[in-house]
Amino acid sequence: MDGMLWALIRLVILALAGSLIALAHPFRWNDFQYDPKWWGWVLATLGLMVFMFLSLQSPKKWVRFLLGFWAGLFFYGITFYWITIAMNLHGEIAWSISFFALFMLGGYCSLFWGTWAAIIGSNWVQLQYPMGRVISYGCLWAGLEAIRQYLFSGFHWGEIGFSFFNVPFMAQTAQIWGVQGLTFFWVFVAALILHTDHLYRSRTQTRLACLSLALIAAIFFVSYYEASKRSAPEGLESTKIAIVQPNIDQQIKWDPAEAENHLKKLIELTREAERGKPQLVVWPETSFPFLVSAAQKQLPLKAEIPLMMGAVVRDNHVNRNSALMVVQDQVQERFDKQHLVPFGEYVPLQDWLPFGKLVANAGDFMPGSTDQKPIQPPGSNLRLGGLICYEDIFSANSVRHARHGANVLVNLTNDAWYGKTSAQRQHFAMATMQSYQTYLPMIRATNNGLSGVISPWDGIRTEENFVEKVFVEEVRIPKKERLTFFAWTFPLMLWIWWPLFVMSILWKDPTQTPSLRRYPTKRIFFPKL
Repeated sequence: MDGMLWALIRLVILALAGSLIALAHPFRWNDFQYDPKWWGWVLATLGLMVFMFLSLQSPKKWVRFLLGFWAGLFFYGITFYWITIAMNLHGEIAWSISFFALFMLGGYCSLFWGTWAAIIGSNWVQLQYPMGRVISYGCLWAGLEAIRQYLFSGFHWGEIGFSFFNVPFMAQTAQIWGVQGLTFFWVFVAALILHTDHLYRSRTQTRLACLSLALIAAIFFVSYYEASKRSAPEGLESTKIAIVQPNIDQQIKWDPAEAENHLKKLIELTREAERGKPQLVVWPETSFPFLVSAAQKQLPLKAEIPLMMGAVVRDNHVNRNSALMVVQDQVQERFDKQHLVPFGEYVPLQDWLPFGKLVANAGDFMPGSTDQKPIQPPGSNLRLGGLICYEDIFSANSVRHARHGANVLVNLTNDAWYGKTSAQRQHFAMATMQSYQTYLPMIRATNNGLSGVISPWDGIRTEENFVEKVFVEEVRIPKKERLTFFAWTFPLMLWIWWPLFVMSILWKDPTQTPSLRRYPTKRIFFPKL
């Protein structure tokens, strides 16, 4: 009975730990909003430490896996709850299916937490010297997140490294080691605290800990130095852009009877934007309310200033989610979305699965080519790297544009699907980190928020959401192409955590005998079950 009671208590505490880690991300429920604060990070770090300690308290790998999976369900359940809102209220999907989809997606992501606990709790990690264990904790977590960015088309929404988006001193280090580096740093620090007593007992281990911290400090110093060079006024030039946020209700966005009214509103807002004399006007994703043929060159509007708009383009009997560069009434260039949303814009393994798309009112799309070049408006020094919808959460997309010579990233999205939930702010946080990884400014145009300008050197400037708005901003862009270390070496810093993980568990302490290498895990709260 005592064993059963302790097991139940452990499950409750692990659920609380997963919930505390969720404080690392923005949260919103209707009018209640929360952005990560210092106390939120403290509580999230405490939750991370409790998760590490309790999920490893079993000699059986399948038990450790289930413990990690259990805690992950609560973390992702809180972080992803908005999926039910998007599917039910805006996708016209039944609540039962919406909650099932949330469980399936949260469960899929929780598999990585379970895998982490199963591997880290094994003897060939736990019998390593303490500093090796500390490094392996962070490396494995970051390495698993790198896999989550690609597996099954990729979905690493909720990675804890994104939580530093509004802390410039931390976020700017992403130009060297990326978001995965920040994930490693957080897990490394939490593990270091857990192993303090073991490290203190050995002078060699203490020195290794100090050396590791010195290397991390060097990354912060180099990133600060690089940031100061990139933000120097002589290396930047200013341009003026305008963003149109039409705030069209998702319930009527695709209503054919309202198409003319939507276009009229967009044109009126564009005329207002043109009075500010910008070099570019940007509309959100799929904002043009009519289907555009790939061969069509003329549109029923007249843009005096180059206009980048989202539209659905019919191309050889397939639809593409595209961004069009329009001058006057002529389509000059086109960029097609490359990374489609599974079960939203297409259905993977459609012939094998018993269900189709989980979002209503969205057509089937085909992806664009991965070698599309940046768009350059006529008579402008802008080279626009297009990111449509959630393409701005994947490092490969922003890095590809940086390598092709883009000097500003442009994200067109329609986050109206999410309603008054956490998703809009979480999406914005991930977009911010793409700007820091490439050290390029980003222009975000959304239907109802959060639109704004993200700049690694000028900070974040956003407008409130759920309002009809036009705003004109000065954006400083780099005069010369200069890749960050992360973009230059990509995908090195995405996958480097795996060889570092192997090295951390194979590297032996030459000053210790084999018997002294066995540092037992301390049982502070619970007996070994």
